[in-house]
Amino acid sequence: EELTEMNDAIRKSVENSSNYCDWLEMGLFASKGLDKSIDEESAITQSIGYFEKVLELQPGNLFAMAELAKVYQRRNMLVDVENIFKQILEKDPENIAVHKKLAELYQSQNRYDESISEYKQLIELEHGNGEYYIKIIDIIKEMYSKAPNKAQLHASILKEYQTNAEANPKDSMLNFSLGYAYLTLGSGLTPTPSEEEQQKAIYYIKLANSNDPNNLWPYWGLKIVYSKQSIMGKHMYDEAIAICKKALKIDENNA
Repeated sequence: EELTEMNDAIRKSVENSSNYCDWLEMGLFASKGLDKSIDEESAITQSIGYFEKVLELQPGNLFAMAELAKVYQRRNMLVDVENIFKQILEKDPENIAVHKKLAELYQSQNRYDESISEYKQLIELEHGNGEYYIKIIDIIKEMYSKAPNKAQLHASILKEYQTNAEANPKDSMLNFSLGYAYLTLGSGLTPTPSEEEQQKAIYYIKLANSNDPNNLWPYWGLKIVYSKQSIMGKHMYDEAIAICKKALKIDENNA
């Protein structure tokens, strides 16, 4: 009841306001579900109106644009979400969060090439972040999952990763991504990498680790390999635990 009274007071105070902050406050109040006197659909409708009013009063307000995109997404207005993301990136091309969201949106719509393009842009912005390399490889696997010539396509991709890593042997992340590619894009008929692929994955991820021992992603990669081997009966749990302990010594908060 107290929140509803507060909302009524705020609404009355901003009806004729030309201050974008007032409309932004109303948009946030409605979009966060703080007005218990209206249902969710009404809250979404009102939020859209409020945030659009903010952008009318202050075009290019990135915070309001991001909040508007969230509300559009709740109503499955994906074309509008995409347009907002693109407008934000025109004004702030190094916005990591929006690049990620746009990449995820593209992937959810099976627009794989566009999603990969976003992750490649993220790699340019954060070269040492293994998440983006992993995402690209996982998307490639998803993209070719039903292709009749999947094995040949995977082999071609692996060859490309191999060529790039060999051309840049000191690039930790190219070696890391090659190792992860061997784990993920196996040539066999099962999702389990062959013994040879496991050994190659270990080799290149260890090479990545030696090139940049302060980067946590190669430690994560080795843990994944050892865990897979343990599941297959090799009992590499001690090695997996040991690599986790090494990572913790590098950064105990993020390992």
